[in-house]
Amino acid sequence: MSDGVDLNIQGLDQAVDKMRGLAPKLQKKGLRSAARKAMGIVRKAAQEKAPVRSGNLKKNIVTRVNSRRSKEEGGVVMQVGILGGARQYKDTKENRRSGRVGQSYEGAGNAFYWRFSEFGTQKQPAAPFMRPALANNVEPVTDTFARELSTEIDKVLAGGS
Repeated sequence: MSDGVDLNIQGLDQAVDKMRGLAPKLQKKGLRSAARKAMGIVRKAAQEKAPVRSGNLKKNIVTRVNSRRSKEEGGVVMQVGILGGARQYKDTKENRRSGRVGQSYEGAGNAFYWRFSEFGTQKQPAAPFMRPALANNVEPVTDTFARELSTEIDKVLAGGS
């Protein structure tokens, strides 16, 4: 079951035909690169909309590949999310040592509290910043993906890496 928004891009027939002529490893490399650049727009928008008084939440917004879903879908699944996601660890010596609590990512710390702002609580109204980041940028993301994918394919076909 998917929690996020699935984005299927149609109309890339010419790029897909070129891509079929490439080795699978090169296909994946080009797809990942194009998807990462496209989803960078969403990450940047989410960082800009993140609540100002939320500590280091902006540093915890990252773009990453979901390898498991990529294998299931047969393509590349790129996600923008919060480091630490839905986990909330107790502040114990072992969790601090393993980096689950505290300064775990370039001083970002554990931002489990992002969901309180995004979805709201009983006493705090929701102030979403992740969902609108994609919803407001669907067209720029698809345009960037198509442009970058074409560029990556041309680069590989020309012999560069």
